[in-house]
Amino acid sequence: MLAKSLTQPLGYHAVEKAFRAWRKDLGPNAKQSVLHGLRKLAIVRLPEAGCSDAEIQAVTNQRAEMVAYYRKRADRRMLSKAAQTCRF
Repeated sequence: MLAKSLTQPLGYHAVEKAFRAWRKDLGPNAKQSVLHGLRKLAIVRLPEAGCSDAEIQAVTNQRAEMVAYYRKRADRRMLSKAAQTCRF
């Protein structure tokens, strides 16, 4: 996502600090948004977009176990949507 250089990623705490500063400028409605929630959302949405576990890990820096856990949620959501379209 973000990098210090071409070979070195930016650490989570550096990104979180910048996110807090950016969120502060957005006003009180943005206070409910947290970086952890956005990261979690990415782990759910990326499999829905067809990304592999390795690609998801590269983007979110999560362990394989966490990616697998959230992939199950994404798979269930996609299957549920597919089942609902079959009804019509």
